[in-house]
Amino acid sequence: TNHSTHEEFEQFYMLTISSQEFRVLTLIHLNHDDQSRAYVAQKLNATSESLGDERFYDFIGELGNTLCGSIKRGINAFIPSLGMSTPNRLE
Repeated sequence: TNHSTHEEFEQFYMLTISSQEFRVLTLIHLNHDDQSRAYVAQKLNATSESLGDERFYDFIGELGNTLCGSIKRGINAFIPSLGMSTPNRLE
């Protein structure tokens, strides 16, 4: 079966790195399912049962911030004055 990405995931986070010259969009696709909750719980040394929705989404947002921050540091060596957005969760 031919599936597009938007059919496989329920939600995504969008983050941007931008300057006056360009914009980089970063998308983190995810499902709020048992497998994702177990992964986040493991990283936070918690149990899936004790992991609330807010903590789950905060972790995913921080993961995006860490990824974009690393990309921004690499690009900043060539292009100064970069801005980075806060993570936006979209369905």
